[in-house]
Amino acid sequence: MLRPQRPRGALNFAVTWLGFIVRLVGQLGYFLLVARALGPSGYGMVASVFALLVVFGAFAGWGSDHVLIRNVTEAPERFGRYFGNALLQITATLLPLGLLVYATQSFVIGMAPLALALFVVGDLFFGRLHVLATCCFMAFERGTDLLLINIAFSLIRLLACGAAIAFCHPLTIAAWAEWYLAGAALSGLLSTAYVIARLGKPRWYIARQELALGFQFCLYFAADSAFRDSDKPVVAYLAGASVAGLYNAAFRIVDAAAMPLRAMTAAFYARFFKHGHKGIEHSFQFALKVLPLTLGYSLFAGIVLIFGAGYLPLLLGEKFRAAAPVTVWLAFLPVFNGLTAIGGDILTSAGKQRRRATVISVLSLSPVLLTSLLVPRFGAIGAAYAALANATVVATTMWIMVFHARHEAARAAPIAPVPEAEPQPEFRLAA
Repeated sequence: MLRPQRPRGALNFAVTWLGFIVRLVGQLGYFLLVARALGPSGYGMVASVFALLVVFGAFAGWGSDHVLIRNVTEAPERFGRYFGNALLQITATLLPLGLLVYATQSFVIGMAPLALALFVVGDLFFGRLHVLATCCFMAFERGTDLLLINIAFSLIRLLACGAAIAFCHPLTIAAWAEWYLAGAALSGLLSTAYVIARLGKPRWYIARQELALGFQFCLYFAADSAFRDSDKPVVAYLAGASVAGLYNAAFRIVDAAAMPLRAMTAAFYARFFKHGHKGIEHSFQFALKVLPLTLGYSLFAGIVLIFGAGYLPLLLGEKFRAAAPVTVWLAFLPVFNGLTAIGGDILTSAGKQRRRATVISVLSLSPVLLTSLLVPRFGAIGAAYAALANATVVATTMWIMVFHARHEAARAAPIAPVPEAEPQPEFRLAA
C-alpha cells in the first residue's frame, strides 16, 4: 500500500480537471448512443426514472462520502474508519430507497418492475461505490488516481452501451437495464478495489456521532437534486414521454457542457475546507480567486451552446430537432449553477452547512410548481423557462446567505484594543 500523499494544489487541479473532461467525453458518447437507440419516448422514460434515482440517491450512504471528506482533510489517519462507515451505510440504504423509487415511479412514470430494479441496484449501490471512490481521492487531493478511475468509469459505460446496441436490435428499455447493471457493477467494484490498493482497507465502523451531519448533507443534496431533476418526471407526467425526451436531451447536452465547471468545483472542494477552518472570510477570499475561472468558462460554454444548438439533429437524429430551441434557453444555466455551488461551498466549509441546506430545501419545490404551470402551455420550452428562473432565484438567495454570514462573523469578531499612547517627555524652557 502506498502512503497517501497530497500533491501540489495546481497539479491536483489540472489532473482533476482532465479527469472530468474524460468523463465529459464519455457522458456525451453514452448519451448520444442511448438517446438515438431508444428515441424520444424511450429515452424520456429512462431519463425520468434516473431523475428520481438522483433525487432519492442523495440519501444513499446517508451523506457518509462527504463526512469522509470533511474528516480526512482534517486528519488523514481517520480514512479507514470513515471508508468502512461509508460502505456500510451505502449497503444499508439500498433497500428502503429502492422501495421509495418504485412507489414514486409507479404513479408518475410506470416502468416495468424488473427493469426498474436493475436500474436501482446499478445506480444506488454500484454507482455509489464509484462516487465514494472519487470522494476518497478528493479527500487526499489525489488527482492522478481520480483521473484513472474516471477514465475506467467512462470506458466501461461506453463499452456497455455499445454492446447493448450491438447485441440488442432494436434496443429496448429492459435490455438496456441489464447492460446498465453489468457496466455499473464492473465500474463500482473496480473503483472500490483501486481505493483499497492505493489508500488502504476499510475498518468496519459506524460513525454514530456523524449521523446528524450526514443527514444535513443528505438534506442538502436531496433538495439540490430535487431542484435540479424533479421537473423531469413532472414533464413526463404532464406532457408525455416524448416531450420529456426532448427536454431531457437538451438538458443533458447543457449538463455535459457544464462538466468542466463541476471539475473546477470538485478540484477546489477540499481546499475550501482548509480555508474554512480559519473562518468564513478566508473561504470568501478563496472563492473570489475561483469565481473568474468558473464564470469565464460558464459564459463561454453558454455562447457555444447557443450557436451549436442547430446541429443537434445531426447528433441525435431528426426526431430530436425540437430540442434545439430548448437548448438555447438552457444555455446559461451553468452560470447560475456555478454561482450556487461556489456560494454553497463557502457556507459548508465555514460550518454553515445548515444554512446551505435551508436555502435549497425551501426552494426545492419551486421547479415542480413552475413546471406544472408552464409545461401545459409551452411544452418543453416551458420547462426550460422554469429551470432558468429557478436557477436564478437559488443563486441569488445563496449569495445573500453568504454575505449575511460574513456580516455576522464580522460583528462577532473581537475588537482589538487600541494601544495606549506612550507618555511624551516634558520639555521646559530654561529660565
